[in-house]
Amino acid sequence: MSLPARSRSPGHGQTRRHASCWLALLHVGAPIALGTPVEPAVAQVADGVWASPWEHPGPRWRYCAVYDPIHGRMIVFGGSGQRLDQVWTLSLGDRPEWSSHVVGGPVPAPRSGASAIFDPLRDRVILFENDELWALSLSGVPSWTPLQAGGEAPSARTLHSAVYDSKRDRMIVFGGDHAGTKLGDVWTLDLSNGPTWAPLVVRMPGAMPRRWHAATYDPVNDRMLVFGGEGLTFGYRNDCWELRLSGEPTWGRIFSTGPPSRFGGTLLYDPVDDRAILLGGGGGFGSDLWLLPAATGQWSEVSPHPYLQNGQGPAIFDSARRRVVVYNGLDALMVESIGMVGSNHLFSWLIPTPGPRDYPSVVHDPKRERMLMTLGATQDGLSDQTWALSLSGTEWWSVLPTGGAFGQAFQTAIFDPIRDRLIVFGGYNSNETWELRLAGSPGWDRLSPGGDTPGPRQGHSVIYDPRRDRMIVFGGLGQFGSRNAAHSLSLGGTLEWSSLPPGPPRVWHSTIYDPVGDRMLVIGGAANNWSGWSNEVWSLSLAEPIAWSLLAPAGEAPAPRYESSASYDPIRHRVVLYGGCCLVDEEASISTTFGDSWELALDGPPRWRRMTSPGAPQGRRAAHLIYDPPRDRAILFGGLDADDDFPVHDDSWSLTWGNPVRPSVSAPGDVAPGTPLILSYLVHNPLPGPRAIEWTLTGERHWPGFPLRGVQVVEGASSRTVRVEVRLPFGSFDAPNTLTFAAGYSGAPGHVSSVQHLIQGRPAELTLRLATPVVAAGGRLRVELTLRDRSPARLELLDVVGRRLLARHVGSLGPGAHVLDLSEGRALGSGIYFLRLSQAGEEVRARAVMIR
Repeated sequence: MSLPARSRSPGHGQTRRHASCWLALLHVGAPIALGTPVEPAVAQVADGVWASPWEHPGPRWRYCAVYDPIHGRMIVFGGSGQRLDQVWTLSLGDRPEWSSHVVGGPVPAPRSGASAIFDPLRDRVILFENDELWALSLSGVPSWTPLQAGGEAPSARTLHSAVYDSKRDRMIVFGGDHAGTKLGDVWTLDLSNGPTWAPLVVRMPGAMPRRWHAATYDPVNDRMLVFGGEGLTFGYRNDCWELRLSGEPTWGRIFSTGPPSRFGGTLLYDPVDDRAILLGGGGGFGSDLWLLPAATGQWSEVSPHPYLQNGQGPAIFDSARRRVVVYNGLDALMVESIGMVGSNHLFSWLIPTPGPRDYPSVVHDPKRERMLMTLGATQDGLSDQTWALSLSGTEWWSVLPTGGAFGQAFQTAIFDPIRDRLIVFGGYNSNETWELRLAGSPGWDRLSPGGDTPGPRQGHSVIYDPRRDRMIVFGGLGQFGSRNAAHSLSLGGTLEWSSLPPGPPRVWHSTIYDPVGDRMLVIGGAANNWSGWSNEVWSLSLAEPIAWSLLAPAGEAPAPRYESSASYDPIRHRVVLYGGCCLVDEEASISTTFGDSWELALDGPPRWRRMTSPGAPQGRRAAHLIYDPPRDRAILFGGLDADDDFPVHDDSWSLTWGNPVRPSVSAPGDVAPGTPLILSYLVHNPLPGPRAIEWTLTGERHWPGFPLRGVQVVEGASSRTVRVEVRLPFGSFDAPNTLTFAAGYSGAPGHVSSVQHLIQGRPAELTLRLATPVVAAGGRLRVELTLRDRSPARLELLDVVGRRLLARHVGSLGPGAHVLDLSEGRALGSGIYFLRLSQAGEEVRARAVMIR
């Protein structure tokens, strides 16, 4: 399936019926005043703070990265504008993870263009730049210490190189820039004596002075290798030199047609295969990878990797795992790994990430506290992958093994909480409906709903209506332009499409479900594909009579836009709107995306307000915004720039308010069973305004019709009772059952308050009766009896004058109903007989008549 050609921008009717005939459900009483006045909880009104939810080094250029083989990690610090009182490490084990370390003691001033080596004998890093020398101790709490070295010191410099000479326990410094003058001298810092500076006497060829080059130490051949950089003449170089360190140090050029000219980049050495590795660098070559075996002295290029960008920062060689690790200084999750075992140069992401993609579906999975991202398109075409991002503990992307099924983009999806699945509809040239099962082994199934199926569309929107257990689809772009149709898909029982009243023509708009107003809100979008941008707010009431209305929010409204991101904030009862497209500079013919955030307050007459949330990400369109209830934050994922033809962003951001509030609930104590079983629960809303509260009632034992569900709007700082009346079949109360009543704000799934209580088991009654009271000749005398428990019990057969004809001990049968045949081996004459069943001091009787 090919992707659509996209123009560049200039720039609920009835209450859910339960299948069980045993159920008569739900009465909500009037508000109940609590015994003690309760002050309303104050939802945090601050606009929150944008940040990446992951701990990571943040954007930086010309920083230092060293390999720490002792602790199996990469150490990152410094760079343009970065303070050195914080050091970052990336563990290199099976589950790589960024960690930050606050540094004690004096701290070097921020700097870029420094050099750094790892000193394995003293478990420290040595930093050199300008005329300063510092040591970063890695034992215990990391701490910086200025080093006072003896001997003649080198001139101040930056953009130089430094390597660790393991054979002589010294640092070797070469070249750099001193006040605009390019240097070609070589210096050593003896670490075992002092430390002590000394110049390395070596004849300097005329081509050697340079800055911003790449260098590495070759322990196999005892030499330092240097490549490229900016030389004395204008432009960048592509020459490669070796400084032989055995005997009298000498420079020698390695003549080989090889990598193009560049500055920066990284030169590493693989001692197992005895070869140098060159990657990245500035000057237009940020994705190439070259090898220089010592045996041949000839460069060879490895196939370029499209995501390998190493123009501004160094890479390291993870010798324990035979791989190159590259952090590009821009995105903490985009850490590349390149295997270097023989000729197998497998590229992968060290920290799994889905990568940029176009128009996927993103939903919140409250049961597992994660965000799911599925389908969409990459630069390679349509994707059938599903990724999960954990939202509790350490945030981590992982691929959900769904086995694939189909690829699609521009589709929409909801999370179905009752059946634990995703429902996906539409997409490019599609009106198919699919489900992604999440329980057990996840997998895709195509669904075949009946009814009035919507036509193919993209750019549409979808919500889940929890009160009526249905999905609602609205608008979108069809074969003949923008659509204004709304459709409902019932999810319980038989899947069935039905039509709802049409609304305004809309495509690329934002939609949320307002649980308090029981309505769908449609915000912005375009009236006709990329034109007719809007900032209107439309409401579709979902209770009868279902009808559309145009709202007129107070306050300054956001500029008209399409492809903005919206989420419902259930704590503050508002819509949060971010970004969209487009700001247009007609003179420059440039379009840029919005990066602003807006609040549409719903706790009264709707009103707009621009939010002032610091740290906002780069503006974007077609991103996804979900609400994470336990941490009271919105998560923003992905998106595109104004004129992107291919996906660009795969970063995730959090907008955190940090005041997660839940309703409180109370329940009766242990309840004696009755028919019907009547239960009352008290639900309290501590927030100052009305909120819709969803509740569930589940049982430890399976009862017909369970779990029960409902939604109730509770006014601010007040309580209401939820009264549940249940009629259950015979035998339901033979054993106790623990019930759990859970309640949470609608729109904050999974973030609930709950309470448990016991329904006491009702002891079985002692009963006795004959299956057939009158038994003809040759008939069988069958007895039906019910015992309370396993205590001793006796069943007796008596004649009319009271003589005992039969006695049987039946207590071992246990509690419950049993059937016994008393005819076997005994011939009874015509007459009247009596049966007597006794247990625990109680006795019941029955009468039988035999006719011959």
